Amino acid sequence: MNKTYTVKEIQSGKLEEWTTAQILDEINRDRSNEWQNYNESDWIEGWLEFCEGDIYTIPALQSRNMKTKTYYHLFDLQNSQLMATGSNSESLEELKEALLSYVSIDYPSEDDGSEEWQDWQTIQRMSVQELCEMWEFSIEQTPHKI
Repeated sequence: MNKTYTVKEIQSGKLEEWTTAQILDEINRDRSNEWQNYNESDWIEGWLEFCEGDIYTIPALQSRNMKTKTYYHLFDLQNSQLMATGSNSESLEELKEALLSYVSIDYPSEDDGSEEWQDWQTIQRMSVQELCEMWEFSIEQTPHKI
């Protein structure tokens, strides 16, 4: 018997019931001749790697205890442009560095007791989200199960 799963089209929110065969068709479609098709024994891996979060999502798979990879996108709202992108938590610090570099504030390199030094220390302690709010940037997070 071919089990069915609820598949959600992300943009419209439309829910459909798909059989495993339909899911396999989506995973394996439009691939090169060298592609090795996924089958009923490994379709979850194929779905999570090549389909989940692009156009469709399978909500039942989100409840599984699987590792999540989060993609971060940093946007300059004033100039409407993507400034940096990364994945997983270590990338938040990388995005913070990219943001600090882009804004290019000239602060003292050592503690000279000045107000600028105190401001710089405050900025260093702020999260990337707080900096984005202060400098009119946006950070989007897109989680994907892997």
